[in-house]
Amino acid sequence: MILSEDRVSHIAHLVLDTLCKKKIITVSDMSITLRTVKQSITNSLSYDEAIDKKVRAKLASYSRPLPEGSSEWDVLYQKFYQEELQKRK
Repeated sequence: MILSEDRVSHIAHLVLDTLCKKKIITVSDMSITLRTVKQSITNSLSYDEAIDKKVRAKLASYSRPLPEGSSEWDVLYQKFYQEELQKRK
């Protein structure tokens, strides 16, 4: 999933504000912590995007075309996605 910098920043602020309000964490330098949260979000999204591309390529390689959104496509997508997640752990 691709998110704009503004959306990533907004999500990072929400996460950090919630963690601070619930006193789960204490932050000494808000800007460094916020930058770290933003980077973590961006890394996670690019990781998911790489897996998605690999799974879609695998599904596209089938000799019989599977229409995206069909129940068979959805089941295989989830299966292959979980397999890729397991490989990368």
